[in-house]
Amino acid sequence: MTTTPTYHPLILPGPQAQAAHEGRLTEHRVALDPQPLDVIGYEYNGKPCWVAKTEDNPSRGKLIYPRLGNVGDRLFVQEEWWHRAPSPTNPRNEQAYNPQSRCVVWPTGERIEDCKPDTSEWGWKERDPAHMPRWASRTTLEIVAIRVERLQEISEEGAGAQGYPWGPGKRASPWKTAGEWFAFLWDSLNDNRGFGWDVNPWVWVPTLKRLEAES
Repeated sequence: MTTTPTYHPLILPGPQAQAAHEGRLTEHRVALDPQPLDVIGYEYNGKPCWVAKTEDNPSRGKLIYPRLGNVGDRLFVQEEWWHRAPSPTNPRNEQAYNPQSRCVVWPTGERIEDCKPDTSEWGWKERDPAHMPRWASRTTLEIVAIRVERLQEISEEGAGAQGYPWGPGKRASPWKTAGEWFAFLWDSLNDNRGFGWDVNPWVWVPTLKRLEAES
């Protein structure tokens, strides 16, 4: 029996959103919240499970569940975008515009590539990525595996899989390695939340695959 996939939103900054669209973002780390003392992974009925030992339950621990979704779930990438509200007389006016891809899309799935609308016209407004609906997203990722590890266990290859925007054919990098870039990126997004690189937090690490087309 065919099951309907579950979708979750995933907000990404510009370079990572572009990497996801190009299929170069194949891992994405997110901190466990709250942070456990330790995490034990095991398999039950062929599925991965995790128990977190916490300060209030250090001996037995409790089951924890991936923040971004389970294996087989899909993530639609939310990023910088513009939205045109439908007019009272023409609901079809509702559109979304992605500046990176220069694409205009309608809720029906219709789209115009290599296009830049006049966003000074009535109804256009730059919106927060968190408000991007699935129909306006240009990139869908599938979770194909999940693991839990300490942040600093990341390898140079793993840092590159986070969407390192420099490489063959790209502009010169200000970072010596993908690992240095990722540590900077991580702190810019997580340090003020208490999950900085130096804290070496426990993180979820889903392995991702870009879907070429919805199914």
